[in-house]
Amino acid sequence: MPRPPRLSLDMMETLVILFECEGDASMAADMLEINQPSMSKRLGILQHSNPLARYPWLEKQGKLWVLTHEGERNLPAIRDIVRTARNLQEDLDERVERAPDISIACGQLAVQTFVRHALLKFRKRNPELRIRVSTPRGEERILGVATGHYDVAIVTHDEADILNIAKRPLHVENLFEDPWVATCSNKAPKEIRQKFESLPGKITFADLVGFPLLLPEPDAGMRKKFDRAVIAAGLQDKLSVRMELGGWNTLLEFVKDGWGIGIVSRQSSLNQKLMTKELQAEKDWQPAAVRLITRPIDDDQTESTSLQELTELIKEASPK
Repeated sequence: MPRPPRLSLDMMETLVILFECEGDASMAADMLEINQPSMSKRLGILQHSNPLARYPWLEKQGKLWVLTHEGERNLPAIRDIVRTARNLQEDLDERVERAPDISIACGQLAVQTFVRHALLKFRKRNPELRIRVSTPRGEERILGVATGHYDVAIVTHDEADILNIAKRPLHVENLFEDPWVATCSNKAPKEIRQKFESLPGKITFADLVGFPLLLPEPDAGMRKKFDRAVIAAGLQDKLSVRMELGGWNTLLEFVKDGWGIGIVSRQSSLNQKLMTKELQAEKDWQPAAVRLITRPIDDDQTESTSLQELTELIKEASPK
C-alpha cells in the first residue's frame, strides 16, 4: 500500500507561529522567512479538507486567520511536537557552539529568588565558569534533563509525572513544600470579595465552588495535580474556570485586576498585597512540592564537582 500523506513539521510550525502572531499571516511569513505565495499555499492546505486533514483547521475572518473547532482540538498536540522539534534543533545547534559549563532550567519565580541567591554564592567561588539559565515550561525542563540539554532543573511535577515525561529514571530531590493558596483582589466584584473574606484561613476544594477561578495552563505540573485532586473530590463538574494563564506573575496580575480567584503557589503569592486562603490537604493528599532533578550519576560515571556544589547551594538557598 502507498504511504498515506502526513503533516510535515513545516506545516505544524506554520500553524503554531501563525497563532503566536495572533492570526497575522504576513507577520508569520516573516518569522518563518518564507514569501507570501509559499505562506498562502500552506494556509490553503490547512483551510480546506484534504488527505492531510479530514476537516479544515483554519478559516479567515477579515484580515486575520482563526482556528476552526478541529484546529482548536489539534493545536495543543501540534505545539508539543513543535516544542520538541525546536528543543532538538537547539540542542544540535549548541553542539556546534561552545556549550556552557553548567545549564539550569527553572521557572521565573525560582530564578528571581532562591536559584539567584545560590548562583550569587556560586559565582564568588567559581567566577570563571560559564552558566546558562533557561526558563522553559516544566515538561521541557524535565525532557531537557533527560536528554542532557540541561544539567539540573527545578520543577513542581509529581515524581510519577516526572518519570512519565522523561521516559527514563532521573534523580529527584524534594527542595521544599509549596502549598497552594487561593488569592483574591480588592478589585474583585463585591459579592465575590465578601464571600472570599468570609472563608476560614484554610479551605478545601469544595469551598471553591461558585467562584470564577484563574488556573495555570493544563500542561503545567501544578495544574495536573490540581485536576487530579478535583476529580478525586468529585468536583470536576462543579468548579468554574474563567481563565487559564501561563506563568505565576501573569496569573497574579489578572487576579489583581479582579478577574476572579487565582490558584497559585504560596511562594508566588508572597508580597503581592492580595487576600489569601491556604488550600487544605485532603485525606491521603501529598502537599505540592518544588523538586530538583538531575540525571543519575551512573549515566555520566562521575558528576562534576562544580555541579555538585551548585546543587548543594540551591538546596541551602531554598525556602525553609
